[in-house]
Amino acid sequence: VSGQNELVDLFAFTDVQALSAGDPVIIKLDVANAGYALYLQYNKAEAHNSGVVESANLVTVVQDALNTPAYQQSWKVASLGEGASYDDNLRVKVCSLDVVGSVDVVRLSISLDYIGDPCPPPSLSPPPAPPSPPPASPPPSPPPSPPAPPAPPS
Repeated sequence: VSGQNELVDLFAFTDVQALSAGDPVIIKLDVANAGYALYLQYNKAEAHNSGVVESANLVTVVQDALNTPAYQQSWKVASLGEGASYDDNLRVKVCSLDVVGSVDVVRLSISLDYIGDPCPPPSLSPPPAPPSPPPASPPPSPPPSPPAPPAPPS
């Protein structure tokens, strides 16, 4: 992570069957100057994870020591909803949570600086076009002609 904001997308592990290769379900951030790593995961409560109670439908931030053997102690340090951030040697902010098709997409901002709001403003869609006027009714039919007068007797 540079000093600038990096916008990244995070996906729920419950959506893994619908994701493309390279779509992250866990993001690891090495915070080398502090000696730990942070792991970010979207804890979507659906499918095999539908019974989750703690941090359901939130981004969890888990911390562990950097460069240590596997299976070590780790700590959940934050659970973030849309608009929330975690600040400790870097900033992680949940900019948005959108559903694209059947897949949840969490847009995160990750930054080393703390200046301003790291998330871009939401894009405003143009207003919908006004409805088309109803089709014109056909003109009314002319009234029937009166019957012709009878012919004079011859």
